[in-house]
Amino acid sequence: MFLADTHRAHSELLSTAKRATATVKAYQNFSKDMHIVNWPKSNDRLLELNLWEWNQWILTDFLDPSRSKTFAQLGYSKRGNYVLLKTHPVLCGMMLFCINLNMQHLGITLCNAWGALPTVLHLYTACVTESLLEKPW
Repeated sequence: MFLADTHRAHSELLSTAKRATATVKAYQNFSKDMHIVNWPKSNDRLLELNLWEWNQWILTDFLDPSRSKTFAQLGYSKRGNYVLLKTHPVLCGMMLFCINLNMQHLGITLCNAWGALPTVLHLYTACVTESLLEKPW
């Protein structure tokens, strides 16, 4: 029963990488014409590095070209895609954790650059002070 479910880790990793990639690309598209003083070019390179890593290691089967070539030379079929990741759920879990940490780091960096969080905190404090909220956040 447990061995039959090892592919689930890969499918969750793949869906998380797709979602993270879509989120970062949506932000890049949204902010392409904006200039933020607190956003250095190194942050853009960090976004691009994350996109490259997710594409290189998760979204594409990085072993497929060499595996296919070797198996063809030996006269075997390649026996599916993403063989390494599908058979190593712990590796998938660690990669998934890494994506989540990277997204959290990018989010904090973005909040700090835009200065959005202090503004929301001031608004929340004002609402609490004036008793405009029925229950706390």
